Amino acid sequence: MSENYFTKGSKVRISVDPTKPFKVGSTVTDPTGIVVKYRDPAGVITIKTYGVDSEVNRQALGIYYMDVVVNVAGEWTFRFEGSGACVAVMEDSFYVEPSRF
Repeated sequence: MSENYFTKGSKVRISVDPTKPFKVGSTVTDPTGIVVKYRDPAGVITIKTYGVDSEVNRQALGIYYMDVVVNVAGEWTFRFEGSGACVAVMEDSFYVEPSRF
């Protein structure tokens, strides 16, 4: 993600970095399965699965995303896990600033 600070209440797009899509060797590949996990600053972990949960979407070959409404200030972390045809993991984080109102 290019900008890592958001305001509480925002909708944030978490995604596989488009410059580093899922690959097998040097070939961009869609994993057979995709699981997205994200943790809010309170420690609550949410798990979503591509093809089961409509929140997880495919943007292009090897690139997946999900929109999350952030309602807790602090550091959020997320992880995209590929399985099957492409076993790989991508993790990142971002910060949510408290609302001023």
